[in-house]
Amino acid sequence: MEYRNIYLNWNNEGTPQFFSYEDLQNDVNALNYLISTAYAGYEDAVKRGLNLETFAEQVDDYYYSYDRISTDDYIHTLTNFLEKKNQGSSFYLFWL
Repeated sequence: MEYRNIYLNWNNEGTPQFFSYEDLQNDVNALNYLISTAYAGYEDAVKRGLNLETFAEQVDDYYYSYDRISTDDYIHTLTNFLEKKNQGSSFYLFWL
C-alpha cells in the first residue's frame, strides 16, 4: 500500500456540526485515498460503477457555493453515493 500523509481537521471533541468548503475538499481527497488503497472491496465496487473522481466532482459541484457545510448534509451525500456502489459486507459508513 502506498503511504501518504493525509490532512484531517477533526478535533478530539467530536464531529463538528459545520465545516468549511476547504475542509470538505481535504476530507473527500482523504476518503478517496483511503477507499482506493485500503478498502478490500474496491475493485468490485468499481465494477458496480464506483468512480471516485466522479464522486469528488459531484461533491465539489454540490457544495461549491457553500461557506459552511452541514455535517449531517455531508453524511447524507456520502451515504447516498458510496453505499449504493459498495454493497459488500466489508463496507459500512459509521458516524460518531
